[in-house]
Amino acid sequence: MTAPVLTAPELEQAIDSASAFAPRVAVDISGVAFLDTSAIRTLVHCKGRLNERRIAFHLVVPPDHRLVRQTLEITGLTTQLGVVDSLEEAVA
Repeated sequence: MTAPVLTAPELEQAIDSASAFAPRVAVDISGVAFLDTSAIRTLVHCKGRLNERRIAFHLVVPPDHRLVRQTLEITGLTTQLGVVDSLEEAVA
């Protein structure tokens, strides 16, 4: 199944909605082959806002998604965005 394509504002709205009543948010991008700068900026912005509200955040990026992982590693965001290998790990 193909993941829906979201614009940065739609991604932000989805994260905001998910965090309305949740103690943690996991964004699963296992269906994503590429992250552009607007998506990265949105994830960082949302992570910061969630931190202020003491809501945990994890970004699910499977190990075989090398391009996305490399992008996050090069930008130094792997730790900041709480990158994990699976959804199970994110909610554990």
